[in-house]
Amino acid sequence: GLRMIEPYQEGKIPIVFVHGLLSDRATWVDLANDLRSSPWFNRHFQVWFFQYETGQPYITSALQMRQALKEAVAFCDSDGSDPAMQQMVLVGHSMGGLVSKLQITTSGTDLWDSIAIIPADQIRTSEQKHQQIRELFFFEPLPFVKRVVFIGSPHQGSSLATSWIGKLGSALVHPSRERAKSTKTILADNPGVFVKDITRHVPTSVDLLRPDNPLLMATYTLPVHPEVSLHTIIGTGRPLRDGTPADGVVPVESAKHPGTTSERLIDTTHTKLPDHHETTDEIVRILGEHVRVFEQPSVAGRPR
Repeated sequence: GLRMIEPYQEGKIPIVFVHGLLSDRATWVDLANDLRSSPWFNRHFQVWFFQYETGQPYITSALQMRQALKEAVAFCDSDGSDPAMQQMVLVGHSMGGLVSKLQITTSGTDLWDSIAIIPADQIRTSEQKHQQIRELFFFEPLPFVKRVVFIGSPHQGSSLATSWIGKLGSALVHPSRERAKSTKTILADNPGVFVKDITRHVPTSVDLLRPDNPLLMATYTLPVHPEVSLHTIIGTGRPLRDGTPADGVVPVESAKHPGTTSERLIDTTHTKLPDHHETTDEIVRILGEHVRVFEQPSVAGRPR
């Protein structure tokens, strides 16, 4: 769920850190400590973390995050009097970047169409399940998120998901009994409706990171809200076995995203990328830009 390391502070912009696959919010300890050692950062920002079960599909995690952020904003700023709350920044590492992207996009029917051949409202299931489908696959961008930083995020997948390592990881990540049962029931009641990636077995988070996964490809092409600024931080420290430039897990080309306003390449590996000193420097630079836009140059000053 969503956690704050300090009580909500009016006037400070929330920066929400979202961890990656087989990880948790401890991923961000070093980076958060580095940022919070700066008086400039503490004047302008408050740190939040979002943690989720990494074995579940990232669209489920995205739904949980969407709900948690809406509830937090409604609770902390119920009358809409805090303009800083409307300038939220998300920072996602690895799969956390995919979870973050689904906070700033309009789904349309693209996600649903990538896995099914008939409209969602024609699926044979209960009204409760229809509601769950609507929440998972059909949504609008959160209006209070204005900037997202992707760190080593596999927007176009990772070939490791198709390797023996990926197969082992998928075998070790089990869907919950309730989700597996619910999915199998819908599949049985709607034969021939869903793509093979869904009917073959209940997909795990690792399965959805295959470069040829239709849901991942649909996620990649979803339009980002025009008021949201995107930034990418990409690791280049360990090429894949075939020589493809990568951070050991995510190819450089997969970590790129259309429409980003900045792109930083760092010579390090996937797991070391979040707490690399150059990552910290780049995030400080990005946040400085964010504050200048929010408060105007004469007020914001430069980070130090």
